Amino acid sequence: MGIMLAGFLSVIIKSVLVQGGVSTIISDAHFDMNPVRKYTFWTLVVGGSFFWLGSFGIHQAQVQRYVSCKTITHARVALYISLLGVCSILACAVFAGMCLYSMYKDCDPWTAGWISATDQLMPYLVMDVLMGCPGLPGLFFAAVYSGSLSTVSTGINAMAAVTLEDLIKPYTNMSEKHLHWVSKGLSNFLLWGFMHLRGCTGLSHGRDNAMGFFAALFLVFSYWGSSVPLQIPK
Repeated sequence: MGIMLAGFLSVIIKSVLVQGGVSTIISDAHFDMNPVRKYTFWTLVVGGSFFWLGSFGIHQAQVQRYVSCKTITHARVALYISLLGVCSILACAVFAGMCLYSMYKDCDPWTAGWISATDQLMPYLVMDVLMGCPGLPGLFFAAVYSGSLSTVSTGINAMAAVTLEDLIKPYTNMSEKHLHWVSKGLSNFLLWGFMHLRGCTGLSHGRDNAMGFFAALFLVFSYWGSSVPLQIPK
């Protein structure tokens, strides 16, 4: 988490200095209350609140973490600590996006042809504002990779657990030892790794196809990643 925060803060601080202060960044942002607009401050806050409510409330990956704690009290403490970190990272991510918009609102690098996809905007901003700061561009990309790898590892583990609980245990009489090894094998199964790898690289093969893949990926993940009832320790 420290690497992720450091990467975001390096971009935010430099962008704020270039733009002349936080007030400029905020004044350029959209605070329109119109719900039809796709990306505004309020759509992110309201929509993101519902997204994270489901993620922290019933998502399989989170539930697995809760039940791994010794008691409900320990799970609550761990959740509160996690919320502090997640809120900090999300706040930095949103403000980094506001810095990005403020920097290029009058000259979009994508429409100007300087980049080939909108997903390259943030890397372009990083190289633009941090080019003269040795090590900081690498710090940001290290933050991106650290966040991606932690999310992917959690998702793979959650899908392996759902597969084991719903598709293997009800139809076999394996011992706990054998199920343990099956779970490890599922975690390393190439299908899950391929799905996540394809999701990470799909945008390089055409934006429309990639977005269709992402829609299918989220549908599959919502099924395989759904919560499995487990006994919660008292």
